[in-house]
Amino acid sequence: MALGVRCLAHRHATLGAEQHVNATTSQPSSGNGGNGFSVRLRSAIPAMRWLRTYDRSWLRGDVVAGVTLAAYLLPAGLGDASLANVPPEAGLYACLFSGLVFWLFCSSRHTAITVTSAISLLVGASLGGIAGGDVTRFGALAAGTTLLVALIAFAAWLLKAWLHRQLHLRERDARLQVRRCARPR
Repeated sequence: MALGVRCLAHRHATLGAEQHVNATTSQPSSGNGGNGFSVRLRSAIPAMRWLRTYDRSWLRGDVVAGVTLAAYLLPAGLGDASLANVPPEAGLYACLFSGLVFWLFCSSRHTAITVTSAISLLVGASLGGIAGGDVTRFGALAAGTTLLVALIAFAAWLLKAWLHRQLHLRERDARLQVRRCARPR
């Protein structure tokens, strides 16, 4: 999780302009791209792209950032769990696993994510009446809500990827058509 937190100003100060653009857009700075599987893996998991260019000199700052973030997030996760009327360990799991999953699939090295008190209040208030005071039912509803939101987010990600692919293919086809038309006969 520490790798997902970085001060952009520090990065800009330590990298040249061209390297900074490559680093912030998560583009590998060199290499032939590898075989088909590794290209698909880097495409599906953006962290695989930028981890290849990770500079070990950043590790100390990343560890400090990770410890600082954990010092804030762990108590906040416990508090947010109490706001949502779920056991405290649910807040810890949400804090740790959401950060790990987001770190793997996020294309930016400069982002941190966790649960928020607004989401916790919304879940607690929305599901409290439905559960009817049954703690087990409330836990099951909260877990179901979490999985449903994850499923919707995953479906939206797949739709975005599909639309991106379709637009890319149409753009490529349009370029080929323009080249064919512009060719002298």
